[in-house]
Amino acid sequence: METNLSRLGYLMKLLEISGRELANELVIDITNISKWKNNQRKLTYKSKYSRQIAEYFLQSPLQNKHTKIIELLRLSMPDLNTDSSQQLIEALRIWLTEQDSDETDILKLQPLNSQNPVNGYLTQSIVYTGYLGIEESLEEFWKYTLRVPPGQEILLADYRDINFDIEDQARIERLMRLFINAAKYGHTIKIIDCATDEARPYLAIFRWLPMYLSENVEVWRFPDYFKRETRMSTFVLPNEMVLNSLAIDSYPDEHQNILFKDKATVSFWEKSVRATLMKSEKMIETIYSSDVLNMLEILDRYLKSRQLTYMLNPVPTFRNMSVELLTSILRENQVEEEIINICLEANRKTRAIRERCQYLQIYDLDAIEAAVYKERLIDYDLSVICGKEILVSKKHLRLQLEHLLSIEHTKDYSITLTSFSSLGLITTQISMIVQDDSLVVAWNSEKYSRRMYCREIVVVNGFYTYMDELWKAIPPVCKSKEWTDKQFKRLIEMLK
Repeated sequence: METNLSRLGYLMKLLEISGRELANELVIDITNISKWKNNQRKLTYKSKYSRQIAEYFLQSPLQNKHTKIIELLRLSMPDLNTDSSQQLIEALRIWLTEQDSDETDILKLQPLNSQNPVNGYLTQSIVYTGYLGIEESLEEFWKYTLRVPPGQEILLADYRDINFDIEDQARIERLMRLFINAAKYGHTIKIIDCATDEARPYLAIFRWLPMYLSENVEVWRFPDYFKRETRMSTFVLPNEMVLNSLAIDSYPDEHQNILFKDKATVSFWEKSVRATLMKSEKMIETIYSSDVLNMLEILDRYLKSRQLTYMLNPVPTFRNMSVELLTSILRENQVEEEIINICLEANRKTRAIRERCQYLQIYDLDAIEAAVYKERLIDYDLSVICGKEILVSKKHLRLQLEHLLSIEHTKDYSITLTSFSSLGLITTQISMIVQDDSLVVAWNSEKYSRRMYCREIVVVNGFYTYMDELWKAIPPVCKSKEWTDKQFKRLIEMLK
């Protein structure tokens, strides 16, 4: 990883702009670009080139990449008026040249008025206490990560300190936003879970799922951590800052969060967490949703035959339609032949896996009814594979529902339609496949570019518990083929 890139270097990498291309645009020697890019020379705000660079990045040939630039700027300038081209140019100049970094660096600490120890060094720290101190310290740490050049590697080791049972949804969302903003900014976040012997309640898993599905986030497991009275988590921004969060089991209201910024202490804790990371294994894996055939290979490898497997989708997907219908939809959307063949192969492999497992397929009746009333229905799973928006006409939706109606229910495969809003459990647009003790796969192609999958039992069990409780909460009448057929027929009539 290129950790010495300046903000200019990071943005060039993000937008796939070469040094030669930028040098030609500015009519300067490429060595100047190289020095600015690699932090060998500072690009200043007063330089005429900062404005020229900002204007070039925001000009029409790069129009399709404006979203990435605006996302970066909004993280540090929430009130930015993105409709004003001049404000965007000025904001990008400030961001590229780190104009306000020295002025906002509130963590530069004065040395203590004391004699240096012979075998050590003096340092200062900021200590935050209590539950409110946890949030305050985390907010300070994560906001600081947005003031350093993007592309850093942020390390987080959780030694039983992160509370997965937090019920305050607003608090969870605030914490999640801090994590996700740093990932969107361009940092890589590596989370090491050192308490993999503790089951994860499904409420917590669903709340943290947006982070698991985010790009630039990795989740690892450290299997050999022993339980002790003191719980701790360590957040490290290498060369910049470390935050240690500490709690004691016997005193649940006692919390200390200690922030250090001196190089020696940061270096020590970075080495500590990296040593843990070296002995860790990936806990949650992600794969691009467009890589559908590799995902199916994973399912085929790990799902056990003739074992109960829950399949949850808000609405029916292309995996559960006839080959003829799928081909017709793809051709109507002018999809290339090579991509059509990939989609057809995915459809075939899905059926093969389904035939050897004991599948309970659950659809959200509310979501299907909403789809029936839409003028334009987008199949997001197909869209990410095809690299373009795939529209499904009302005629094609009707044919798909007719196909589902024709499927026989057996002990190894059945379809259930139920209204999620009436069940009292978490309603979610997440799709998932989960088999107890084996595997969970979860995704939302409308919002996230990746799917997550995991074989770690504490995570799989959390998802399986959710599906098991959802299944038990579904009224028995809704599980019969007669009732399901009745709903399909009603929906089909609505589409005629």
